[in-house]
Amino acid sequence: METILKKLFAAVASLATLVFLFSCNKVPDPEVQSIAFQSESLEMAVGEIRQLSVFKTMVGDNTGGGHMQYNSDIYFESDAPSVVSVSETGEATALKEGKAVITARCGDKEAQCAVTVIIPVEKLAFPTSSVSMKVNEELKTYVTVTPSNATSRNVEFELDDPSIVYVVREGATSNITITALKSGQTTITARCGGKEAHLFVYVDDVKVTKLTVAPVSFSLKAGETLQLTATVEPSNASNRNVSWESGNPDVVTVKKGLVTAERPGKTKIWAYCGDKSAVCDVTVLVPDGAVDLGLSVCWASCNLGASYNYMPGGYYAWGELTPKSTYTWSNYLLRQSGDSYENVTFKRYNFLSACGPVDKKTDFSDYDYQDDAARQALGGKWRVPSPQDFEELVRNCTAEWVVLPSLGQGIKFTSKVNGYRDQSIFLPACGKMYENTLIFGEGFYKNGETGSYMSSSLHLSNPRFIRGMEIICPNRTAEGTLKIYADVFLSRNDGYTVRPVW
Repeated sequence: METILKKLFAAVASLATLVFLFSCNKVPDPEVQSIAFQSESLEMAVGEIRQLSVFKTMVGDNTGGGHMQYNSDIYFESDAPSVVSVSETGEATALKEGKAVITARCGDKEAQCAVTVIIPVEKLAFPTSSVSMKVNEELKTYVTVTPSNATSRNVEFELDDPSIVYVVREGATSNITITALKSGQTTITARCGGKEAHLFVYVDDVKVTKLTVAPVSFSLKAGETLQLTATVEPSNASNRNVSWESGNPDVVTVKKGLVTAERPGKTKIWAYCGDKSAVCDVTVLVPDGAVDLGLSVCWASCNLGASYNYMPGGYYAWGELTPKSTYTWSNYLLRQSGDSYENVTFKRYNFLSACGPVDKKTDFSDYDYQDDAARQALGGKWRVPSPQDFEELVRNCTAEWVVLPSLGQGIKFTSKVNGYRDQSIFLPACGKMYENTLIFGEGFYKNGETGSYMSSSLHLSNPRFIRGMEIICPNRTAEGTLKIYADVFLSRNDGYTVRPVW
């Protein structure tokens, strides 16, 4: 009897197996057109259990929606059951981190769903919820990701006000360096795996307590420069921007602490930072080769191109940079056309249409001194004198005709300005060059009777003429007295001596 029962039980079991295989794998259901998972991929956390949903589309169903099925005629299988296990009814259980593909079958129809199992981030945390900093201070901190083996550990940082602090991340880590830029408050937000952490940052000013400048006093010659150094205390002061101011820009100018000596005199330079200030004393001495008569300009001790004060130096046509052997309209460099007073026209410095292109420029300064022989030869702030410089010289100095035996003669101008009465310059009477003839003089070292010195300006009555100063010795005048004309007509093509000013 027992043997019969065992045989009967085995037969029933075999029949059940055959029915199952026939219904799910072997025999296609002609009414099923296709099957599909509700989602072809999904992400699960370790330990998570999720019911998978599969749609069956039946033959003749034109809606495209299909029918959701959980019944036994759908068979489920995982290709990595140690990562994701799946029950006969499609209940998936995430077991460990990794990837698996779940396959659903119904007869000869099948669908697949790619499952990624992660260890989720449970918590993000800064070491503290808030920090206080001073402007220019740096602070290192970090974010802790829990659990430590979470699949996603890439922490991103965001600032709600990047003008207050600057954040630098150290490579791919969660370590950051915070630099305080200005006073205020801001929030740093860390994000990873759908979690957030917040760090509140409060930044305060650091006041300037002391400002010093070095050197505290110095001397420069006109044209020289010196870089001043400012020290702000404390070193982490919020505002470390130092501004500079000259007490007299005519004497010295200052930009970012760089001092440029402009002309002789004394003044102060001020430095400011926050509510603190510092000061230094500056003395500007005359430039090399100059004499300070106490006037608005310093006068050169010699003519342009001369080594001694009794020498004439070079002879220059107005606006030309080098001396030459002949001086005519036909070889005048600023001439455009013509070869005589009547027909000459000019390239530059002209205000009459009959004399060529009109640019309305009348002084070397109008073209940034590019045609000024003194500026181009000596540099710095040297230049050909203006008519006003000549007038100031004559008005503020006593003039004396002086004869230098075997050397020449001319006028000695001695200052009448208090504090400068011992200062003087000598202007030799060197005549002028006209058609290769030295008028009223025979050479550099011979006694002269007159001298013509050019100014930087045209004469406004006629662009063929310039303004200049002329000196005439007593024995060349009817009265037998020295004559000085501080503003005379001179033809711009002739050759004149130049006494530079600074």
